Amino acid sequence: MRRFIVAVFLATSPALPEAPYPIRADPPTEIPADHDPCWAWESETEFTRFFLEMDLEDRQVPFRVPTIYLEDAWDRVEGASHGAQLFSVGIAEFEPVSRPETGRRNRQGIWNWMTFTLSDLLPLDEIALLIAVSQDRNASTPEIEDPAFTIFSYEMQGGPHGLTEVNVPEPRRRRKTDIFLDLTTENEIVGIVECSALTTVPFPSCHHDFEVEGMTVSMSYRRTEFVNWRRHHQRVEQFLTCGRTASG
Repeated sequence: MRRFIVAVFLATSPALPEAPYPIRADPPTEIPADHDPCWAWESETEFTRFFLEMDLEDRQVPFRVPTIYLEDAWDRVEGASHGAQLFSVGIAEFEPVSRPETGRRNRQGIWNWMTFTLSDLLPLDEIALLIAVSQDRNASTPEIEDPAFTIFSYEMQGGPHGLTEVNVPEPRRRRKTDIFLDLTTENEIVGIVECSALTTVPFPSCHHDFEVEGMTVSMSYRRTEFVNWRRHHQRVEQFLTCGRTASG
């Protein structure tokens, strides 16, 4: 499985010239210090129960969330099972943001929202390694298949906002991304943030993975919101914890 996934990553990393786009200086969305991301559990009257299918662990995880956060009709089916569940919320107030609303905000250049998906993916250390390998021009199949070859085989350096940056020495000629890890004092990975490198795309974004109760949470937001990565992690985890607690 590891060999197959690595092969796909390497095969889908085309050589693309980098464009010298200007660095965006948009301020991050202001997040109220005392705002509760679980506000809807107190104010809403309609809720939907669903189960997240954890195929890799052969189990189901029950949730009960306010129906306003579930946009599609099939997601609102009571007691349904899903392999993944997508949420789209405003960064400041954690209100649901619909597809038409995201389209309107995009047209107006307003990117004060983010998405997060709940699913069952590989362990974080394997995800981090696959991201690094996809960037590494010198990565060879025998090396990658060696169990001793891990994300910590790459040089690490201090990164921004309390994170650790993974240094891929010779990136492929593609739209490079910056890779950051949230590490414990024992070097356990508890979060991965992969961001578009500045100046390589018009509107750099970040993809942020972490785990809650063994489930994989994958967030996406503009790189201008990266400074608040820890708040995003905490608030999404709190939201999901409310959904798990309410499931009874």
